[in-house]
This record gives sequence, C-alpha cells and structure tokens, in this order.
Amino acid sequence: MRRKELTNLKSVKGMALAAILAMAMCASACSAGGTEAETDDVAQVSEDVTTGEDQEVADAENDSEEQTAEEPQELNLAEAKVGDIITFGAYEQDGDESAKEPIEWKILAISDNKALVISDKVLDVKKYNEEKTDVTWETCSLRTWLNNDFVAEAFDDAEKEQIAEVTVTTEDNAINGADGGNDTNDKLFLLSLEEVYEYYGTSFEVARKAAPTAYAESNGVSGYDNGAYWWLRTPGSTSNQACIVNPGGNADKMYYENVDGSLNQTYPGVRPAMWINF
Repeated sequence: MRRKELTNLKSVKGMALAAILAMAMCASACSAGGTEAETDDVAQVSEDVTTGEDQEVADAENDSEEQTAEEPQELNLAEAKVGDIITFGAYEQDGDESAKEPIEWKILAISDNKALVISDKVLDVKKYNEEKTDVTWETCSLRTWLNNDFVAEAFDDAEKEQIAEVTVTTEDNAINGADGGNDTNDKLFLLSLEEVYEYYGTSFEVARKAAPTAYAESNGVSGYDNGAYWWLRTPGSTSNQACIVNPGGNADKMYYENVDGSLNQTYPGVRPAMWINF
C-alpha cells in the first residue's frame, strides 16, 4: 500500500474514532444514572477500536516495506544494454580461497534473445596450450579447460543451462595465413582478433584494457599499469603461436606469444566469453 493511501486510512480511522468517542460522551451526559461498569465498557470499546486500526495501519506499512525489499536488485537481461555489467556465476578472485566471488561480465552484443559477454577482468592465467606445438583453437588445452574445468567451477546447474552452445569460427591469420582450424561447438571461448575489432573498434585500445584479479596475479599473470595480457583464439605468425591483447589494450595480427608463453616469457591471462540466453 502506498504512503498516500496509508495517510488517508489514518485520517478516516481517526474520524471514526472521534465519532465513537463523541457518542460515548453524549450517552454518559444524557444518562447520569449510568453505572461505572457501563462507562468502563465504553472506554474498553474505544481502546479496542484504537488498537485494531493501529494494527491495520502497521500491517499495511509492513506489507509496503516487504514489497520494496523484495524488488530484484540484479540487472534483468531482458532490459540490458550493450556496455552494461552483469553478474553471473562465481570464481575465486580476491586471493582468499575461503569463498568464490560473483563474476562480473561486460555485454558486448545482444542478438536473438542472447547476450554476448566477456569477463570484465582477467580471471586466471593459463597457457594457450600446455606444450609448444602446432595447435588450433579446436585442439588447444585452453579450450578444454574452459569448457570443462572452468564451467564446472564457475556455474551451477541452472546457470549452465542458460549458457548457449554456439558454433565458433576461427579465421586464419590474415597476414601470414596461419591455420585457424575447424569450427567448434562451444559454451565458453576466447574472442578472436576480428571480434575484438568488431566489438571494441580498431583504435580504442583503452577499452580493451583489462585488470587482473588478485587471484590471477597470484598465479603469475603478466602485466603492468594495472593491466594484464590476455589470450585471443586467433593464431599468430605460425600455428604454435596465438594472438594476444597487451596490458595497454593493443591488439594486432602480428602481436602474439608462443602457445606455452615461451617466446618472451609472457604469461597471458584468460577472459572467457560466452552467449547467455535471456
């Protein structure tokens, strides 16, 4: 019940109480022979009415407060916009492994009742592939980790159902032709270089900059100036390398690291991406 309605209720009840009291006083004045017991009865009726109306008003106020408290605080995906930050799932982030923290995701695109999101921070550090060998996104160990270990760790059963499985296409490196590999069906994936340009633009490096979590830092992610390197799924100059984004947000077809981090001893982190069903 709204505050205005509560005020009106109090006013009406107050008028009713005044009328009852006036009637009681009139009856007492007109009947001098009335007994003390009858006077007590009138007083008791007045007390009962007052208690009842106060309780009704209090109940209405409580109902109003409860309705306000129950209003959802989290962003409704159906009302979300590109650029919004939402929380979904949980993963260790603050370095205190006693409890996982909610993961924040940035919305990059919305299409067909789905939202494409990427983790707002670099969540962990992993090699693109455990060994330096020719691999593609389809065969790398990082894809296996994302779609098995990370999914199991970060999402409950209901959240897993909300994540869409999509076809992921990885283009060849446009400069040297390094093989992008076969299409894959994934729930979790890395952005490609082409998607970075599509969703972030070709010149806005700062927008691509991502800070690492304390947990990623403790695991040895490389970075500087509150930014971290993070992997893309696009191949580098050869099939044993993969493109990366640097801590300042720069990304280019010739900006890459060996899949095991051995080229410059740079250990990029992971910013998972996925499509979430509304």
